[in-house]
Amino acid sequence: MSIEQKRLVPTASASQYQRLFRDCFPETAGTSIESREHYLWKYGAAGKAAPSFEFGAYDGGRLVGYYAALPLAYHVSGSPCIAGLVCDVMTDPGMRGKGIFTMQGRYATETMAKEGVAFVTGYPIRPSVLPGHFKVGWKVAFELPVYFKLLDPTTLLAPRGLRLLGPVLRPLCSMYQALARGMSPKDEGGVCRQYAPEEFFALPGYQSFQKKWSAQYEIYLVRTADFFRWRLGAPGASYRIMALYHGHELTGMAVVRNSTINNLDVTAVVDLMILSERASAAGALHREVEGFARESRTGGVVIMATRPDAARWRLYQHGFLKSPIKFKLILKWLSAGPVPGPFWQPQAWHLSWADTDNL
Repeated sequence: MSIEQKRLVPTASASQYQRLFRDCFPETAGTSIESREHYLWKYGAAGKAAPSFEFGAYDGGRLVGYYAALPLAYHVSGSPCIAGLVCDVMTDPGMRGKGIFTMQGRYATETMAKEGVAFVTGYPIRPSVLPGHFKVGWKVAFELPVYFKLLDPTTLLAPRGLRLLGPVLRPLCSMYQALARGMSPKDEGGVCRQYAPEEFFALPGYQSFQKKWSAQYEIYLVRTADFFRWRLGAPGASYRIMALYHGHELTGMAVVRNSTINNLDVTAVVDLMILSERASAAGALHREVEGFARESRTGGVVIMATRPDAARWRLYQHGFLKSPIKFKLILKWLSAGPVPGPFWQPQAWHLSWADTDNL
């Protein structure tokens, strides 16, 4: 077997990418994710800190392996850097078990290191992909649990053939959420407003809020308005922003979208940003998200977060429970400089689905 590794021109391989993507992820058939438009949006120049990285493995001129990374701006311990979000790692089903995944991982990360990428991130949920990453120096940093606020048990029960239990469990679910609301911290004057992303990021106030918010973390993706305009502009996706104000000051925000996760219709909190001094006053923001979920008739609200952030945000007091679903943050440090001390510590990071290519 003679495999040729190539660095691809960004957004120039749509037809080959789509063919391999459909073979590797047949569950996306008929969705916007498999479209040419999604590929062009994802790997285009908008929202990135540098041109996207795309790598192809070829067998006799046929694309049999693909490995990509989105270069995003991060701050690590006060220093700006570029991190590569590795995504869409694919091997042709007929070519698996031949070391192509490992070969591409080594080639891609060595190339990115030479071009100044400080580290790479990944968020696998399938354990089967981990050995290939480990072979080229990746490590699991920590788990990222998914927290779930159940609003309608029918959504959870129907796919399992237990819809008849819904009327019995719905009152219990309502009682639990009412109890959680009664125990949650007081709002201290917080008021929420809803916006479409393009409307929200045209308003003054976000830049100063983002500066204050970022000072709370050692490691974070730089969430500029331009980043969000790109990230929330995925073809076929629709997002809403719930903004928390105290007086005229923006003190928190949640980015949400409706989606289906594990066959459940849910409202996903794609990002949650709250100023620490106002964390105890975020009840209005949580109620706004819950109200949006109820209006959308989804079964509940889900959020992926580090355990320290879940504690900071008092998710349990706001009616969330930890679900069995867990992502893992995997990292590989590429820079020739020393690894920063907080790099492997969950309390140093702010992480959400906005950091990933999910949702």
